[in-house]
Amino acid sequence: MPRYRAAGAACLAMALTVTLGACSSKEEPKKKAAPTCPAGNPKPSRTVAWPTMYANVYNASDSKGEAATVARRLGWRGLNLLEVANDPLADDRPTPKYAEIRYGKSGRTIALNLATQIPHANLYQDERADPTVDVVIGNDFTLTPQPPRPIKDVKVAVFNTTFQSGLAATVSNQLAKQGFHSEAKANDRAYYPDDTAVIVYDEEGLPDAQRVQMSIPGSRLLQDEKANVSMTGRDVRLYLGSKWLKGGKVAPLSQATKAPGSSPTPSC
Repeated sequence: MPRYRAAGAACLAMALTVTLGACSSKEEPKKKAAPTCPAGNPKPSRTVAWPTMYANVYNASDSKGEAATVARRLGWRGLNLLEVANDPLADDRPTPKYAEIRYGKSGRTIALNLATQIPHANLYQDERADPTVDVVIGNDFTLTPQPPRPIKDVKVAVFNTTFQSGLAATVSNQLAKQGFHSEAKANDRAYYPDDTAVIVYDEEGLPDAQRVQMSIPGSRLLQDEKANVSMTGRDVRLYLGSKWLKGGKVAPLSQATKAPGSSPTPSC
């Protein structure tokens, strides 16, 4: 059989078994999966101060009570909180992996300002007329770490856990000369034989604890509950450990510039 007739027969056989009568057919394109996180939000046209923003915080994650936890952290940054609850909106859109910020036409600049502190947040405009926003929490929600605050805003109490008397007063005076609100306390029963210094803080006081750590080389951060100490707010405690006697010091301001490492923000 001539070559062209064989090709025609093959084509005819295919036509009988394929819905579209043709020698070849293209498969329908598969639906692309929705992106895990947004391509990137634009920068806000102006900066809006956190104390002037009002937001609802809604939990759409699998973690019970996450809305209250996140609301507390946002409140520390100055955000005014309205409703804190599970996400009341049920629609066909997927649950955000990281976060969703919902806003009305008059709240877009506020939403963009919030998005600078909430990595990978999706923005969604709805029909509300007021400038309030909703922060909706996904399973991988995170906040951008707060930078250490200026020295003049940091309050630190210094405790001596060594046998050398007067050490807390000496270190407290050195910190005060640098601009800290520093106060020496009496010797403490805490015992840190393997530490130069330990900086104890409540969760809200982490940025201040990090600022103190910048001025105390070799110091270690320890959250209050792990140190069996009850603290609230931003106050920080500096405990001078046994190894302070072997070279502990308050770093000059010119050297206290490198911030302690923080957890990296998740990437897409």
